[in-house]
Amino acid sequence: MLLVLFVLSLISPLLCLAGILILLGLYMRRADKIIVYVFLVFLLASPFFFRAAAQFLQVSSSGTMKAIVDVNESKGNAYALSALKSTDEPPALFSYGLALKRAGLYDEAIATYKNLIKTRPMQLFM
Repeated sequence: MLLVLFVLSLISPLLCLAGILILLGLYMRRADKIIVYVFLVFLLASPFFFRAAAQFLQVSSSGTMKAIVDVNESKGNAYALSALKSTDEPPALFSYGLALKRAGLYDEAIATYKNLIKTRPMQLFM
């Protein structure tokens, strides 16, 4: 049995823990076996849970996204002024206008916001 655990540990630590839980479950009383096997099921299903959670928590690390976040969280405008200058996407345009406003370049900020309104006019629902 220990040889099997050793081989499982070489393959994956997760499989080694699963093998240990199976061995513990074999020598326990009925109520304790249920708890051990519940932990075993959770252990074997955890990679799928963590992979699904990573999909929701993963954020793009592009330069444009970093510049947008920096401006919107008031961390700085310098990078946004250079990275967002030639963009045409509405969130980036809005952040670029905000960075211009914070830098004191009000005329360019107004022009950027007018460009944003042209590309994406507000829709009023009545």
